Amino acid sequence: MYGVRLSFALSYWKELGEKYPPAMKALVETRDRKTKELISGKENYELFHDVVSFNETLGEPEKTISLFEKIEEKPEVARNYWDLAKDTVIAAKRYDIVRRYIANPTDEFIRLKARYDQGVTLYEHPQVGGKQFKAYNKKVLRGIWCASNTTQKDV
Repeated sequence: MYGVRLSFALSYWKELGEKYPPAMKALVETRDRKTKELISGKENYELFHDVVSFNETLGEPEKTISLFEKIEEKPEVARNYWDLAKDTVIAAKRYDIVRRYIANPTDEFIRLKARYDQGVTLYEHPQVGGKQFKAYNKKVLRGIWCASNTTQKDV
């Protein structure tokens, strides 16, 4: 649930930044600082997750793709981060990258569908469920749609 909590905090931070520009400046500077750490060679899954979430919140998915391409210089690190970058990469239709990490789109669809179905079971959970969690799980469903519309020819 780290990612769900992270997305809520960032959305609130962005909302504040839209009303108070110094907060937006701090949001962007924090994202940029974390990005530089990764580019300089720091290998940290949670740090990469933070940057992906910042980019998503700021509406700058191309920055996630650019960062991931730099990280691909170390293929083992990129493979570890793929699950965090893949939704952004697929949505951008960067099939050149996708084909390096998804060998079989059908298997990927099955995995995403299982993740979505698991999320549905948590809708009524008092500590997890609610409107924001449903929105998060629908994002997973969008990933299913992207994966199902990525034909073997595309990949």
